[in-house]
Amino acid sequence: MSDANQPKTRNLSHANLAGSDLAEADLHEVNLRHATLRNANLAGSDLTNADLTGANLRNASLQDAVAAHANLEGADLRGANMEGANLRGARLDGCLTDEPSEAS
Repeated sequence: MSDANQPKTRNLSHANLAGSDLAEADLHEVNLRHATLRNANLAGSDLTNADLTGANLRNASLQDAVAAHANLEGADLRGANMEGANLRGARLDGCLTDEPSEAS
């Protein structure tokens, strides 16, 4: 099937993808609302314009992922490796993240 016949938005909302190896995956414009991606490997993945509202990304690897203009509102990013990730224009309201440790 050619790309022209692919649906514009793929629906993986509420999917359990915990621990999945999705490195370098093309997930642009995918609906991942409330999906479980805990401990998933998303390194280098394309999440441009993806909807990750309320997704569980605890301890996931998003190293060098492109999540430009993605919706991550309410997502759980605690323990996630975001090193080198492109979040330009991403919506991050209400995300759960690790609290920075206080210097003593």
